[in-house]
Order: sequence, then structure tokens, then C-alpha cells
Amino acid sequence: MNISKYFLGLLFATSFAFFSCSKDECKDVVCSNGGACSAGSCVCTSGYEGAKCDTEWRTKFLLSTPTTKPTERCDTQSVDFVYDNYVTITRGTASATEIIITNVGAFGNNHNANLTSATAFNLVSKTVTVGPTTLTITGSGTISGKIITINYTAVKTGVGAGTSTCVMKVTLP
Repeated sequence: MNISKYFLGLLFATSFAFFSCSKDECKDVVCSNGGACSAGSCVCTSGYEGAKCDTEWRTKFLLSTPTTKPTERCDTQSVDFVYDNYVTITRGTASATEIIITNVGAFGNNHNANLTSATAFNLVSKTVTVGPTTLTITGSGTISGKIITINYTAVKTGVGAGTSTCVMKVTLP
């Protein structure tokens, strides 16, 4: 009986020591923008990254003061077309995953896009009128290093009806 009490006491002391020494890995971890701590690290919500979820995905895409003109090549061209106008990329207001790209396709329009990851986005379908032609533009894009690549399709109705598939490249400073 004394041996059972001894082992029971030893088991209790060992359990107490083990559980009192375990540390809460998330005790001092503060995650921003809806992120949650798991095993001592932040797990970020869509639109955010970084050790504390304090960096928006879209930050790397922003281009409010462009320094180079974008290039574009469509399926009907054999050489790259260099824009006469610059492209800008700014924050949207709907969510942390929205960006606004000006001058997609050199049509002078603002085009909303939604980030699907830290390096990719989808253009929101948009219809624009350029003279007697109406274009519906859809597409997607990615960022790799300092190059943003936008793949889009322009479906034309009216004068010059048809479909063009284009690749536009924007170089960030």
C-alpha cells in the first residue's frame, strides 16, 4: 500500500511539474488585421502577410509614380508595343485585396482587380467604349520580382469586331 501511495505521489508530482513548465507559445504573439496565433506564429487572413500580418499583399503592386512605360504584345502583333502613357496601380477602397490599375490596354480606363494571393490577381470584367468600338476586358496578372505581367482578353464589338489576347508588362522602380 505504501508503494502505491509512493507511485501515486510520484505520478502527481511529475504531472504537476510537466504541466506547470509548459509554455503558451502564443502568449506574447500579437497578430494584426485578423490574424491568429498558432504554435507561436501568426496565420494571416487573406490580403495580409508578414510575421505579424501587418503587410498588405497589394503593397508590392503599388505604382503611384511610374518611371517606365509598360510594354504589350497582342496575338495580332509580332513586336512589343510601348505605351505612350504610363500605368499606375493604387489601393482600392473595397477591401485589402483590391487594387486599381489605370490604362490597361492603353484604353485610358481604371480597371479594378482583386488579389487572389500575395503574387496574383484577377481583373474585374469591364466594358469600355473607345470611339465606335466597345471592348469587354477580362484577365489576370502576377508579380515576379519587379515585373507585373497582365494577361488579358479584349472582346471587341462594333467597328473592328473580334477578340485579342494580350500580355502587358509593367516594370516597378
